[in-house]
Amino acid sequence: MKKLIAMMLSLCLLCGLVACKPGGEKPSDPPGGNTGAGTETQKTFFLSPKMVGAAYWEAAKSGAMQAGEDLGVEVIWNGTSEVDVAKQINMITDMLTRKVDGLGVAPNDATSVTNVFNQAKGAGVPVVTFDSDSENAERAYCILPDTDEAIGEAFLAALINQMPEPKGKVAVMIASPSAANIIAWRDSALAKIEKDYPDIEIVGVYPSNDDQQKAYENAKSFIQANPDLSGILCLAGAETPAACKAVKEAIDAGQLQPGQVKVGGMGIPSLVREYIKDGTMSESVMWNPMSMGYLAVWTLDQLTQGNEIKDGMEVPGVGTIKVEGDRIYCGTFQFTADDVDNYQF
Repeated sequence: MKKLIAMMLSLCLLCGLVACKPGGEKPSDPPGGNTGAGTETQKTFFLSPKMVGAAYWEAAKSGAMQAGEDLGVEVIWNGTSEVDVAKQINMITDMLTRKVDGLGVAPNDATSVTNVFNQAKGAGVPVVTFDSDSENAERAYCILPDTDEAIGEAFLAALINQMPEPKGKVAVMIASPSAANIIAWRDSALAKIEKDYPDIEIVGVYPSNDDQQKAYENAKSFIQANPDLSGILCLAGAETPAACKAVKEAIDAGQLQPGQVKVGGMGIPSLVREYIKDGTMSESVMWNPMSMGYLAVWTLDQLTQGNEIKDGMEVPGVGTIKVEGDRIYCGTFQFTADDVDNYQF
């Protein structure tokens, strides 16, 4: 009987040792799994887009997630279903509380993020912006396709190239009127028009807050108000397909003559493919949002390692990057009906 009791005690002791490994790890915990924010075994980065759900941001998300997989870091991607400055800041603040290792933010408002970026700096958390900037805030780098001036002028060129002559009434469509990049593109395009195209009359600048339905309603409204319209300059991804749809419907209704109104500017290939192919527009300008998302994660990873980011570096999956001061550029491209099918985002 004593031997049996001793054996039972030994067995209990052995089970206790197995169940209570050093550090409190339970035997059911998967080895090498996600460890969450702030751990030493895996870095966690939070990326906050301007909104979620739209094709552009879904493409950027896929790039960010691919970077996380390639680099062995955890990426948390989250935002609101519509542009909301206050909710974006609340999300960032919450992630700082969870002690993430880095922040990548596409600010909806350039000034509103200043305080939360200061908090991140105080906590030793590196911050990069992507797609849009907050240059007066505490951030290490801003990741963009090109300079604001170059992008604004490229969007305008995509419209001018389609017009028989650079003259007549032109409406300008933008997304968020508070986003630094949108404002800069608008200002660049309008300055170029004032300088080089004096026969173009701007009939208005119409914001949609990144809502494609709102952009469509805007386009219908100013087409009805301007039956002699010559062009629509689109400075955001939702604006271009919305403008094309409104133009086609106006032609069908007899409000516009076929070919009267040219649409040009920023075009997400998946959203404008049908309009490029049917001739509603003949060319557009874009960059790869997947590259932007990838670069945001890659840059944070480099910063947490203390590595220097240099002009001309090759980034796997992205290509050669251009670095000017605290800005990293991934480049733009023009596409037409001949190559629109090459782009699946």
